[in-house]
Amino acid sequence: MAKQTIEQLMKTTIAAAIQQLLNTEGSGYTINATNDIKFDNEAQTKKTISAIIKTGSGTRSDSEDFEAVSSLITIIFEVDLNYRQTFLAILNDYCTAVAISPSGTVTDDREFEPEEADITYQYNLSFGSAVPAGTPYERDVKATSDDRVDRETVTMDVVVLQGAIAYSENFYIHDRKFYVKISGTYQELKGIVTYSEINTPQFAITPIQNQLEPQINLVGYSEAYTVVFNRKKSDTVHEKIIKINHTTKTLTSYDLEVKFTIASTSQTDSCNVKITSIQVDGKKNYETVTLAMLRV
Repeated sequence: MAKQTIEQLMKTTIAAAIQQLLNTEGSGYTINATNDIKFDNEAQTKKTISAIIKTGSGTRSDSEDFEAVSSLITIIFEVDLNYRQTFLAILNDYCTAVAISPSGTVTDDREFEPEEADITYQYNLSFGSAVPAGTPYERDVKATSDDRVDRETVTMDVVVLQGAIAYSENFYIHDRKFYVKISGTYQELKGIVTYSEINTPQFAITPIQNQLEPQINLVGYSEAYTVVFNRKKSDTVHEKIIKINHTTKTLTSYDLEVKFTIASTSQTDSCNVKITSIQVDGKKNYETVTLAMLRV
């Protein structure tokens, strides 16, 4: 049997996350995810939310020895019309959770090819907003409310969730988190879009008598960080950064005490930083902030 496709592997992961939110909501609905091209209504009940997960055309990295694919991903849900609004709210919570923690791994265990090694893919997932699509319609489903009948008719609607997925056997997933100390406690900076770290070597140059060439010694590195994040209303960390007043600072002080963590390596690094610039960019519907810092 050939390798499983990414939508086959992601099916369980996505369905389990949404089911957990359904369980928390408590109305008794369950999700049935498939990669088929149509809904299976033979075992479907009123409280079954059917989902078809599929990926679209993707782009493959052309770098040597770097196998990575970026693709669109679409999930089509069929849901009881009376539960649609509640389900849209649940999907919104799911998309928020994905935005906070977009990366993970899925493994193809090659069940029918035991001689082949397992393949573990790292992925990075993102979604837009779920929207109703089409017109409500009648669906014949398995009856659960009346023991005297086998089937019942329920009004259903379709909800579509679209996004993007990047996956690979060998790329490195960004899993760094950034924290700012406020009132003695580290608080996570949320909404990060991009992050960069630049280490620049610093040299000491010493003239040598009677020689044209001076002595050059490496004395250390300067570390600069740039974080771009979406600004959120009433976010304590965001507002602390925006409101920093440089006029009260001296050349020997620092602006923030920060901490970085990298989940995949269990690495933690705390340091003081001097803010070199804060740039606020107004978008159509929101603001982004570019925070540039130098380690001190």
